[in-house]
Amino acid sequence: MTALEPDLRTRVDVADGGRAVLLHVRGEVDQGAVERLDWAFTEAVGTATRVGARLLLVELGEVEYFASVGMTALLHAQERADRCGVELVVVAPARHLVTTLLAMTGLDTVIRVVHSADDALAEVDPGTPER
Repeated sequence: MTALEPDLRTRVDVADGGRAVLLHVRGEVDQGAVERLDWAFTEAVGTATRVGARLLLVELGEVEYFASVGMTALLHAQERADRCGVELVVVAPARHLVTTLLAMTGLDTVIRVVHSADDALAEVDPGTPER
């Protein structure tokens, strides 16, 4: 890897029988990586729309650094997902860097944060009775 290559890896998967799309993000989210992150968000929202998924889970538990440009990218992705009728949910452990940053900035009131993908998937399970 050269200094010009961002240390960011992403993967988009369709999960739970097509009801959800998972965007896995690993590495460092900084100025050099934000373009790739924006691309990954666009791909994930597009995939969710294409397969009819109601949920986009953004797995950030393996992110090692999350600069303010990552927050901006996350907000833009939230707006795109909303326009497409897809709920964007951040998945990260309770004491993780991203969880802490979202809470400190108040973005956790705008973007839902859960601590496991299973929890988020259980909430959209059509077999679960409404409360």
